Amino acid sequence: MDRDIYEKLRAWKASSRRKPLLLQGARQTGKTFILKEFGRREYRKIAYCNFEEDPSLGRFFERDLNPERILRELSIYMNLKIQPGIDLVIFDEIQFSNQALNSLKYFAEQKNDLHIAAAGSLLGVKMSVPGSPVELLARGKRLFSEYEGAFVGNYVAQQLVSHFQQPLYYWRSRGGKAELDFLCEFAGNICPLEVKTGINPKSKSLKSYDLRFKPDRLARTNLLNLKYDGKILNLPLYAISLLPALMV
Repeated sequence: MDRDIYEKLRAWKASSRRKPLLLQGARQTGKTFILKEFGRREYRKIAYCNFEEDPSLGRFFERDLNPERILRELSIYMNLKIQPGIDLVIFDEIQFSNQALNSLKYFAEQKNDLHIAAAGSLLGVKMSVPGSPVELLARGKRLFSEYEGAFVGNYVAQQLVSHFQQPLYYWRSRGGKAELDFLCEFAGNICPLEVKTGINPKSKSLKSYDLRFKPDRLARTNLLNLKYDGKILNLPLYAISLLPALMV
């Protein structure tokens, strides 16, 4: 366990100026484990909400963002009485519910006696500064690298949606050892796309996907120039709109 992160979590719990906590990091960097372990050791019980595994959780945030109502309805849904100050509420994979993410502001303003720790990936830059509704911790890489990854991932997602008007999907291998950022569909063909923030051409996740599904072409976007590396198309970030034409 990351002792530095754990001690920061303990300091967050003890703070009289505590805000909802947002633990940000790339996937598979141990965010869920450390929050659950923190809750197990430091609180009476945990109310764990995973917005990816249970999309129906998002409906509790659709009517309004009233913290008292949300807490009451979540308690009924989970059959768990949540008590502020002695129980920990975990909002995991919070990027799957924009309204749940927005609700942290209202919990900070109206229900700051409730201890809420959220975790997510590709959330953009949400700095913990005076006036911010959350305390931010980064997990897995240096903080700057997390921000850079968030910017690049969000940029690619926006380009895919604006140019191709299709929902966004990702792929994760069984066991979670390999993961691709996006799966796109062009002319009935699946296009696996891995996003890199720098010039590192290594693509272990692409290779894992290739071994399992054997597609004709794979794609990787980063800061390198346009080129074909065997069956892998290396696409510069600025050329995402050319992806379908180059995947032939």
